[in-house]
Amino acid sequence: MEKIRLIKAIYVYIMMIVGIALIITGIFNTTNYVVKKVTLNEYPINTYEYPYPPDRAIVAVDGKESNTKNALTDEEKQKNEDFRQSKQVQDLTNAIVFLLVGTLLYLMHSRMSKNLDK
Repeated sequence: MEKIRLIKAIYVYIMMIVGIALIITGIFNTTNYVVKKVTLNEYPINTYEYPYPPDRAIVAVDGKESNTKNALTDEEKQKNEDFRQSKQVQDLTNAIVFLLVGTLLYLMHSRMSKNLDK
């Protein structure tokens, strides 16, 4: 009977630690989202995620790098902007989900930890 209590206690405390880790991850993601949203003109996306190349690119010609304008069509620019907005929503959604799941996991198991002695 004592082994069962020990196993229950270990399980509960591990799940509480997992909940805290998810809360910390959610706080980090939320902070990251807010900083990007507040400090930058446009919400950043990684250059390798662009459906179409950005407006400026560095092109190597005869071993020399030079800046050149890529003439993106309006459709390509709109797709990039749509992608930027979907990335922004996805980042915010991930942050909220981490916070909610972590909080629920922690609260549920902290209540269970109070009943371990009984």
